[in-house]
Amino acid sequence: MKGGDRLKINAIKKNYISSLRDLPYMLTLEMVAGLTGLNYETIKRHCQRGIIKAVKIGREWRVRQDDFLNIGTFESGQDTR
Repeated sequence: MKGGDRLKINAIKKNYISSLRDLPYMLTLEMVAGLTGLNYETIKRHCQRGIIKAVKIGREWRVRQDDFLNIGTFESGQDTR
């Protein structure tokens, strides 16, 4: 994940941490993309590669609320291509 992406995610987490009760337990990739400002396909690719911890329910990916809050803790050396 690029450094700028981590900064966006950390900023979003700081803004939404106080309204965590408003977030559902399981977030769709669309929700994660909207909250982070990252592209949907980037989020999906990170889920497929295990960079973002997610579960696949049928044909849809879901990210647990707790895992979403840990998105900014990736190691900077991971390949995101």
